[in-house]
Amino acid sequence: MGLKRPVLERSLGHASGDLEAWVKVLETRGIGAKEFRKCPKWREYNAKVRQIRRRINAVAAVEAREAECARVKAEKQAAESGASE
Repeated sequence: MGLKRPVLERSLGHASGDLEAWVKVLETRGIGAKEFRKCPKWREYNAKVRQIRRRINAVAAVEAREAECARVKAEKQAAESGASE
């Protein structure tokens, strides 16, 4: 994985745009929303959007974990510096 949030968000924007464009094509062809799942191209674009969203959620979890670790570390350092005075 290893991608940064801005890269993933930009990729999500492109993938969402591709999906929306394909949905418009399908709608102009008279295909209903329930029939989109039968279209291989729509499934491909939809899968890409879901994949990128999962990656963004994973990055958010890592960011939250790192923020919590930094908070705990700061508290420990504050407690140690307060005890040494």
